[in-house]
Amino acid sequence: NMQVIGRQTPADSELASKEWDRIVEARATIQQAKAELETRAKEEGDQELIDRMASIERQRQIFAQAQDEFKQLFDQGESAAARTLLMGELRTKYNAYRDEIILMTDREQHEALEHSQELSDVSTSRQQLIMLVSLLGLVVAVVIATLLLRRVQLQLCGELEDLQSHIERSAHGDLSEQIH
Repeated sequence: NMQVIGRQTPADSELASKEWDRIVEARATIQQAKAELETRAKEEGDQELIDRMASIERQRQIFAQAQDEFKQLFDQGESAAARTLLMGELRTKYNAYRDEIILMTDREQHEALEHSQELSDVSTSRQQLIMLVSLLGLVVAVVIATLLLRRVQLQLCGELEDLQSHIERSAHGDLSEQIH
């Protein structure tokens, strides 16, 4: 936006004025977003974020002052001085402001990655615990099934032995016992 203004001549002041209005609107949007973020950071007690935002705000104010100086030079018809400011000091101050934002963003991304790794570790631990409990449940089920099978086999084998004994005695002619 500042470069668009810098390319204008005093005759094109209407276009320059529209670009300046866009800059003022963007400043208001930035201030509103900053206020919301600061409120949330204060509610959460995130002093580190509050400090980072203060640093960004200092750089934003320095950049905004340079923008205002540029606009003043442009409005006074000092196009050459305005362009020199635009290509030098204003660009340097914009880069410092941008770099501060990038630094905060990089820190936030790094913290988000660390948090994501912690969540992944917790998730992995929970999955391992679930698998261990499931395996333990399977072992208990196999033991119970084995015990029940043995009990049934003992009952059946005992009954079968009794039945076999009755059959053998009956085959030898002893019909005195009753089969239940």
